Amino acid sequence: MLKIRFAAASLAAALLAGCNTTPQPAEGYMSVKAATPAADARVAAALISRYRASHGLGPVRVDPQLNAAAAHQARTVAGIGWLSHGDFAGRMAQFGVHGKAAENLSLGLGPVEQVIAQWQGSSGHNANMLMPEFTRIGIARADAGRPFWALVLAR
Repeated sequence: MLKIRFAAASLAAALLAGCNTTPQPAEGYMSVKAATPAADARVAAALISRYRASHGLGPVRVDPQLNAAAAHQARTVAGIGWLSHGDFAGRMAQFGVHGKAAENLSLGLGPVEQVIAQWQGSSGHNANMLMPEFTRIGIARADAGRPFWALVLAR
């Protein structure tokens, strides 16, 4: 019985040794181009502000600090080839964002207007955009064969 337990433990250890919890770049996603023109950020803020106004909420403005946080995450998800929020709280702290914040991610949509419309149609993403206390946004797009978007909202 002891030999069976030892063999099972050895097999489990060998299998776990092959596991890697750190996201690795996906095949074909090694070249990431980050490109979010300031115009996209202004358009996003205008669209989100108009949408919020239709729900009785105040506008949002583009914030460079949140743009930097969004750009970091857009590049990260484009580099690994899939969407993940990772350590959101740690990343917000790294970029000096304190207090309540949220993040929307998207994959595969081109123009900023399409991605905002997609988030409006998703209950969780929509809820983030309609948080009454949020007044600032940052948005970024990174391309690695297809577009990866990140939107960060905060007070």
